[in-house]
Amino acid sequence: MAKKKLKRIIRRSTSAEKRRHNQIRAKTDEEFASRRKEISASRAILAKLRSQRELKGFSLADVAKRTGMARSNLCRLEQNGDNVKLDTLQRYATALDCELVVELRQTGTKTKKQRKGADGG
Repeated sequence: MAKKKLKRIIRRSTSAEKRRHNQIRAKTDEEFASRRKEISASRAILAKLRSQRELKGFSLADVAKRTGMARSNLCRLEQNGDNVKLDTLQRYATALDCELVVELRQTGTKTKKQRKGADGG
């Protein structure tokens, strides 16, 4: 039996709908900006670890033996490392005979003392 082709109805958004959509997008972009930064940082570290692993000729099975972690978990970690603990990264780095260095940098935000002085308080 042949499938019946459905008619597609396409409607352009009104300017009010576009404005509302842009407001919602701006709000969610604000809320998730810091989370995206965290995710991209952990993915960058994992990409470096994977690169180091491949450079040294280690397989995931080799790293699994050295870390005591399951090979499947290491694979998942390399593919999608969104919520990685620092100690997990450390174990991975140690297995590759590497040192994991965490650096704290000052952002452009003012300290509590600086804000208080600017407020006149």
